[in-house]
Amino acid sequence: MAVEKIKLEHNMNRPYDNKYAIQQIEDGHKSLLQRETFSPLGNDSVTGEKLTPISLDGKHHPRIITLGGDHTIVLPLLRSIYSAYGPISVIHFDSHLGGA
Repeated sequence: MAVEKIKLEHNMNRPYDNKYAIQQIEDGHKSLLQRETFSPLGNDSVTGEKLTPISLDGKHHPRIITLGGDHTIVLPLLRSIYSAYGPISVIHFDSHLGGA
């Protein structure tokens, strides 16, 4: 009985919930993408025509580059970018020399 109570209390009082933390990161990044941009995209350097946004909603969104962080940071950031732009490409550099 005492062991059950300790396990139950341990699960209820966890100071860090991974699922909740990942959702917070995604929501925070989505809010950054909704901020007003400093300036519009401008004009095409070759044709001189005004550039159109590539986002799903047709609005100009800030361009955000994310560097560093562990692997749990990447998934919510990619989800939030996907929600604004649709399918995206990722360039991933790993600083570890080993195969693991």
